[in-house]
Amino acid sequence: MRSKWHPREVWYRIACWAWYRYTTVKPRYLDHTWHDRCDLLPHVMFEVLSDFIENEDHRWTSEGTVVVQGIEKNVDEELEDIYEWWHEIYNKFYEEVLEKNAVTWAKVRPLKSSEEIGDTGFIIYSPNYKSVEDEAEATRSFEAFSQLDDNRQRELGEMMHRLIAVKDYMWV
Repeated sequence: MRSKWHPREVWYRIACWAWYRYTTVKPRYLDHTWHDRCDLLPHVMFEVLSDFIENEDHRWTSEGTVVVQGIEKNVDEELEDIYEWWHEIYNKFYEEVLEKNAVTWAKVRPLKSSEEIGDTGFIIYSPNYKSVEDEAEATRSFEAFSQLDDNRQRELGEMMHRLIAVKDYMWV
């Protein structure tokens, strides 16, 4: 059992603690506020992948293969595909579509209206739309948002599984 550290090891540990925080992951697409763990987990996973792709020499991963949806793929191509999906589809395309949907919703959202049920403390929310057309557009907008979010979450789960399938190749 080792009882003392070598002086170089002490310096290395201080440097890692103060400057090179190798075990600290800072997701680039999340702001620095509280996030539920179910939201934080995928961001941390894909940030580790991004760091690996951007900063590590991963040329040797071309030797491995993995089966994805019944098709055998090169591990390096799979890592690149997941990386591109995370940055180009999940964090750009989906966000743009969701933003457009939010603009549509803002135009037709209902006027707030609620009433208390007697002395029970329960409140009934009944939206008052400006017109029947606004109500129909709001319903379409909400349904489109729900479907997109469901697809986004399903695809996120699939990509997380794909990343886990190739994690053993992410070492240098």
